[in-house]
Amino acid sequence: IDLKKRFYFVYLHFSFDTAIFYKENHFKQSVRVNYTLNLKNSYQNIAQKYNAGMRYSMRKVAKHPFEIRENIGFSAWENLFLECQAPKFTHFPKDFMKQAKKVIEAAIYLKKGCLYGVYLPSGELLAAAFYLLDERRITYLFSAASDNGRKLRAMHFLMDKQIQGYCEHAQLLDFEGSSIPSIAEFYESFGGVNEGYFTGSFSFTRF
Repeated sequence: IDLKKRFYFVYLHFSFDTAIFYKENHFKQSVRVNYTLNLKNSYQNIAQKYNAGMRYSMRKVAKHPFEIRENIGFSAWENLFLECQAPKFTHFPKDFMKQAKKVIEAAIYLKKGCLYGVYLPSGELLAAAFYLLDERRITYLFSAASDNGRKLRAMHFLMDKQIQGYCEHAQLLDFEGSSIPSIAEFYESFGGVNEGYFTGSFSFTRF
């Protein structure tokens, strides 16, 4: 394919282990933040590397009667996301929910994903997140938490339980970000490290 005939500008995101394009002089590149956690260890050893703040949170959430449910249904996650997460976007993509539904339902159908929810005994949904699953990486996507869920640290609880459940069964937990300092701090509190990945762009001159 002759890219010059089809595109004026190309912007690409690469995986963490892509390097072939970086040496091209015309290719403008930058490093983006992405945190991962090594799961090839026992939960006890991983949890020992939680920082002091996260260890405190684990003591707090242990007092709450949280319940984790698997594959809670797209509508439950959608309602929580639209109410609590979408308003934080400056420009919320109009087709986001349509595309997210395709990804989530296809992954669950293929047994390559799971949609988890954290509930109180009353049935109140506090937090939910979708995880892509394979033997190498468990990828954390599409999360949302209510105000009460954030107050009760429901997402801390959910993440810890996923680490406990998937450690020694996968190589990495991929947090999928983040360049936002508060979110990066949350990932680091579990012992996450910045793996980094490259983005790049180039334009074609047209006469």
